[in-house]
Amino acid sequence: MSMPQHLSTREAVVIVQKGTATLSISGNDLSLKEHESMIIPAGEKHSLQINEDFQAHVIMETDSQIMFIDS
Repeated sequence: MSMPQHLSTREAVVIVQKGTATLSISGNDLSLKEHESMIIPAGEKHSLQINEDFQAHVIMETDSQIMFIDS
């Protein structure tokens, strides 16, 4: 499973609860693992590829908007 390239109009914090995923951001592929967290800056294009039974909490401001990038 994956989430295509998108951005948030506000900063987002991802807190991984379970599993692994690959976050593609700023030309880098970063591995996200259980008990890790990542801050995604506002306006930064990124995508997510689930590798293994992934569960995470994403925290962002209530007025944040997610905008998908046309491929």
